[in-house]
Amino acid sequence: MKELYSINEDTLFLEGITDNKGKVLTKIYEQDKILKLDDTPTNIIKYGCEYFGSTLEGRQKGSMSLLGIKHKVPVMVEGSMELIFFPMCSPRIRACSWVCFNNILTYKRSGYDTEVLFKNGQKLIINISYGIFENQYMRATKLKMVNTLRKLAK
Repeated sequence: MKELYSINEDTLFLEGITDNKGKVLTKIYEQDKILKLDDTPTNIIKYGCEYFGSTLEGRQKGSMSLLGIKHKVPVMVEGSMELIFFPMCSPRIRACSWVCFNNILTYKRSGYDTEVLFKNGQKLIINISYGIFENQYMRATKLKMVNTLRKLAK
């Protein structure tokens, strides 16, 4: 039986890693600890959506509708805390890593990669180009903004 991980406000980054046998695992970065889990990052996102009463497919479909995009969409895993995660590549790729938008303070180019500074002061170098990271970050920003505006309109 696989271990289950509950995404929460301390979750920073779900990094897809491959062991020496080719199996995809997840390195979970939290505010104050790092965990390893025998599951893919996208499965952890999927479980998080289900834990909070939805499905990953439903969250993706909602984001696609709100943002007018079809690929690599950010998802709001949990609604009341507005926990938004965005993928670093296609979620169909088993080792696709996911970043928690809410915990990012800033980010910058670091060679061919992107350095992310989280609100708790932790820095990570993520193996993704700055341009792709920024595009994904902007999509998550738009999802947050649309959600906030809809709440204010009530």
